[in-house]
Amino acid sequence: MLMLRENLKKRTVNDLSVFGGSPAFAEKLYVGRPTIGDRARLLDRFNQFALAVSVSFTIGLLIISAYIFRHFEKDFADFV
Repeated sequence: MLMLRENLKKRTVNDLSVFGGSPAFAEKLYVGRPTIGDRARLLDRFNQFALAVSVSFTIGLLIISAYIFRHFEKDFADFV
């Protein structure tokens, strides 16, 4: 959790850290920090996709992979 430094009052532009003032937070705060999602769910989907591709190559049909890939691609786009 990001903690705001105590007793920090910015009254002029020069008080902003970008112009040499002290930073408001103890650690760097990046605008637009990515949201990482559920790693276990993502890895499960990777494993399902890999299994489907493996089965498709084993039996020689790519239709299964195309179906699974569409669902995997949609889930991955939703995840990201």
